Amino acid sequence: MISRPEAKKIVAAFSSLPFYPSAPEAITELINAVERFAESEDHARAIKEDLIYGSRCPTPGEIRATALATKPKDDDFRYEEPTEEEQAENAKWAAELARELSAGKQL
Repeated sequence: MISRPEAKKIVAAFSSLPFYPSAPEAITELINAVERFAESEDHARAIKEDLIYGSRCPTPGEIRATALATKPKDDDFRYEEPTEEEQAENAKWAAELARELSAGKQL
């Protein structure tokens, strides 16, 4: 998430596009979308750059889709095998679930 003032700056850049909303509620929805889905100020600028050359003002859904498409990659993610303790806990949970299901309990 980014700050509300930064989200307002991004949405203000869309004001030059056709079909920019005139209702304050609609503008607030655009601001909310940028604020919620942009992970950083750099990411917010990438969203703006991707949408600013469109033929019309983006909708909140288009802002969300662009945010997901331009989301920074987490290069530090590495899969780690579960520890023996975690494996034992998972096995215990799976056995308990199997017992409940075989007893007729529904999820």
